[in-house]
Amino acid sequence: MSTMFADTLLIVFISVCTALLAEGITWVLVYRTDKYKRLKAEVEKQSKKLEKKKETITESAGRQQKKKIERQEEKLKNNNRDLSMVRMKSMFAIGFCFTALMGMFNSIFDGRVVAKLPFIPLSYIQGLSHRNLLGEDYTDCSFIFLYILCTMSIRQEQREEIAALETINNGKSIFEARVDIDISWQSLEYYAGLAGSLAGEHIQLPGGSFGYTRREPLGVCVGIGAWNYPFQIACWKSAPALACGNAMVFKPSPFTPISVVRLAEIFTEAGAPKGLFNVVQGGVATGQFLCQHPDVAKISFTGSVPTGVKIMEMAAKGIKPVTLELGGKSPLIIFSDSVLENAVNGALMANFLTQGEVCCNGTRVFVQREILDAFTKEVVKHTQKIKVGDPLLEDTRMGALINRPHLDRVQGFIKQAKEQGAKVLCGGDLYVPDDPKLKNGYYMQPCVLGNCTDDMTCVKEEIFGPVMSILPFDTEEEVVERANNTKFGLAGGVFTRDIQKAHRVVAALKAGMCFINNYNISPVELPFGGYKASGFGRENGRAAIEYYSQLKTVCVEMGDVESVF
Repeated sequence: MSTMFADTLLIVFISVCTALLAEGITWVLVYRTDKYKRLKAEVEKQSKKLEKKKETITESAGRQQKKKIERQEEKLKNNNRDLSMVRMKSMFAIGFCFTALMGMFNSIFDGRVVAKLPFIPLSYIQGLSHRNLLGEDYTDCSFIFLYILCTMSIRQEQREEIAALETINNGKSIFEARVDIDISWQSLEYYAGLAGSLAGEHIQLPGGSFGYTRREPLGVCVGIGAWNYPFQIACWKSAPALACGNAMVFKPSPFTPISVVRLAEIFTEAGAPKGLFNVVQGGVATGQFLCQHPDVAKISFTGSVPTGVKIMEMAAKGIKPVTLELGGKSPLIIFSDSVLENAVNGALMANFLTQGEVCCNGTRVFVQREILDAFTKEVVKHTQKIKVGDPLLEDTRMGALINRPHLDRVQGFIKQAKEQGAKVLCGGDLYVPDDPKLKNGYYMQPCVLGNCTDDMTCVKEEIFGPVMSILPFDTEEEVVERANNTKFGLAGGVFTRDIQKAHRVVAALKAGMCFINNYNISPVELPFGGYKASGFGRENGRAAIEYYSQLKTVCVEMGDVESVF
């Protein structure tokens, strides 16, 4: 084990140096404990003072005093935001955090500077590497105890803080961010339970001899995350990897570099040895270096198909196993016997979570012709009610898209859809919030497209934004054939009261994750992954263990050995 972790330390530091030399900048965040403590105390003090004032206000207090209270509440809300912003550390490698020197990271939803992005002196990194490359022996580390501490920390103490951090990091609503954090700790908790039961098999052989298998770690695993679920993806990859006894070097997307560093803190605070879980920030060059490094034993990637293909090519040269969770253009099939309200809610969940930036979204909504008008009317009505705006507000249900180029790309798909004959039934325009503080965010109104056909670009290509395409169908056989007519195979969904039909249809769908009378739920106990161009390998469930471990077979002879020579 000590050799494996020494390899981890070496990979981390060389990859950091590579990022500096090849890209000129490594994404690192500032951590200011003193300011955080002062601001936290001030926020708590203001909050208590404000509550006392509220209690003393009477109906006759007058409008002026009430307006003063409202201004103080607004100031308190801003301070709470600032509190989330300063609670950030730098890149986390073998337990060290690097100090920011220059550069800025801007909030996704309001454009404010929330962290510094530094150049790191190469001599400083080399100095650290000389002090820490010897590694340690971690064979006695109790992963079960470690994971329990981690999950309790996320669940009880820091849920709100991490959720706010993720909202600033990604732009999704605080409501959704809390769900992401809950799913994350569920993942850690689940693999904590599995960590102590990863045993092999005992096989009895003739003559009293026997054999057995050992499930052993792979070594240093690399996780490369996407920007739509930064914290959750880091947990989904690290939990099974660490439970199997591996070390992990995780590279988040450069668009969302913040929240995963908090996960590294949590692991360390829970007692994880230095080098067990590392966060290396960077872009393409850093990712290439990690994938090509000879001491990396496995790569797990979540992202686009073109990048997944490149990672496969790089991994093939070193004969490394890979897990790929790539794009999707999933079908959601609504039969006429469905409960209409459930089908509408399912379609909304299948298209508009995280601003539509979800790989398994059911964006091709096939609706049986008998209920097409009624379904479309209800979907449009509910879509128009979705509140877009400040994602830190409790009643917001859709925040900002990840960046301007991506927003422009989504808008381009809508424009092209109209040119090809689709009709915009609602939404699709840029959205400018009333709050002037949010003018630099990347907002748009959720869009529903009607009059769609299978040959339209909006139906064939992954948009990765809040755009739903509705397509009519007549028969079961027809819709199954059309649903499978795609290069992707990540997910699929069916709404019907006929349970036999439901099982028959999902059996015919060429997709790795299927839903019956629901959509976009992610129980950690169930494996998640795709068919075809959507990738291979699985995350979540016991199946993930197969992809983060290797089997050793041992044959034990209990008698004498006879030779044929």
